[in-house]
Order: sequence, then C-alpha cells, then structure tokens
Amino acid sequence: MKIAIPVYKNSVSNTFDFARKLLVVTVEEGSETQRSEVEIAGREPAQRAARVKGLGVDVIICGAVSHFLAGMIEKTGIELIPYVTGNVEEVLQAYLSGELMGPRFRMPGCRHGLRKGRRMRFRLSRPSTVNGSFPIRVSARWCMPGWALPKRTASSS
Repeated sequence: MKIAIPVYKNSVSNTFDFARKLLVVTVEEGSETQRSEVEIAGREPAQRAARVKGLGVDVIICGAVSHFLAGMIEKTGIELIPYVTGNVEEVLQAYLSGELMGPRFRMPGCRHGLRKGRRMRFRLSRPSTVNGSFPIRVSARWCMPGWALPKRTASSS
C-alpha cells in the first residue's frame, strides 16, 4: 500500500490544493519499506489528481482540500482522509496503528471526529454548480463565483 501525505516542513500541509511536496510511503505487512518526497506538478486540480494517481497511491492523508479536488481524487479510487493536522511522522504512525481518528490529529473546527470527506451544506438556494463553475470559499462560507454574500449587520456579528 502507498500512502501520500502533503508536507510543509515537518507537518501535514494545511491545504492539499496548495502543497508543493508529497511524502510517499510504501507499507507492506504493517512496516515501511520505501519512502520518497515527490514534487507535485502543476497547480490545477486535474494535474494534481493525475500526478497522485500516476504514483500508484492508495491513500492520501491531508489537511483541508477543496471539494473539486476531493471529488477528482475520489473518482480515481484513492481513499482520501482529509482534515488531519500534526507532525508527519506522528500522523503516519497513528494511521498505521489505527489511531488517526482521535482528537489529537483533527484540524481546528472539525468537531465530533474528522469530516471524512463529507461536504459542507450550501447556504444558497441555488444549485451547487451553474454553467460548470465550481464553489469557492469566501469568508468561511461556500458560494459561487460572482454571487454576493449577504452583508453582515452589527446584530449578526
């Protein structure tokens, strides 16, 4: 099995979409047999998904990930474990020992366990995509490009 973890310094990268390096670890019979750091080519989600698939990765353990990239990765058959934070070595050992889902490795804001790739609910009354455009995150809410967010009033702060 090959496990990929996007890294920044010695930690899991906060956002998979912007990570520059992947730690790829090959595990056989519960022990590590090979390890390498790989540059992720391109910034486009399709390029990232293709690169990871080309490496033969079975599992990606990452921090935050956009809905679009998560969908592309899941369509390739790769298991995605998002919203993980911590030291790369500790996260890898926790995954191998079955202890990764504990609160120690949750990203801030992920209450009641890791989100396991479930999508956030859209607070808009329109469909999630229009004319092929993709949701973007603005001010901690999901919205569509070109749609204005409701203005905050002093009473809603």
